[in-house]
Amino acid sequence: MTSVVLQIIIVAPLMWNTQRIAEQNLIEQFTLRRADTARLLEIALLPALLEHDYSSVRETLAETKKLQGISYLRIDNELGHTIDSINPPATLDVDYSDLDIFEKDVVDIHLPLEIAGKPVGNLYFGLDLQATHTARHTLWTQNLVLGITGIFVTTLLFALLSLVMTRRLALLTKAAEDFGERNEFHPLPAGPEDDL
Repeated sequence: MTSVVLQIIIVAPLMWNTQRIAEQNLIEQFTLRRADTARLLEIALLPALLEHDYSSVRETLAETKKLQGISYLRIDNELGHTIDSINPPATLDVDYSDLDIFEKDVVDIHLPLEIAGKPVGNLYFGLDLQATHTARHTLWTQNLVLGITGIFVTTLLFALLSLVMTRRLALLTKAAEDFGERNEFHPLPAGPEDDL
């Protein structure tokens, strides 16, 4: 029992650290995904916004919405009037921390669109975090299964090792008890690798 507790004390911090590192990597992947998506949308939308070609803006938004991981889009012109929106939420919460990606289903992103310092509009879009939640849950489950399996296997190996190491002690104890009670002495059977 002590060995199991000792293993748990050793394995628990390892599992926690592994999960912490995995979550840091998920945050970094989300940050890169957010930046890449914002940059691509900016490149796709700026020329049309500059020319006030709102039909091209609408087409770009419609094609963008088809991408996996974008839950909504809304674009406003430089005056704040909505040009187009697809599945916009009732309220936007564009203030978030990186740890919010593990608590929210969608992160709201606000991207001011400018050309040479001149504002031409604002883009709001939501990044769906379902894939991030699934990856986090899968990593946690795998860590837990590996930790429990490791504890079980090492406990089993310790038990087998202790049986192998002490298998002859039962016979030796019986012989000592017989000798102490002055019973008839029977020599212990010798094994092929017996040190007794």
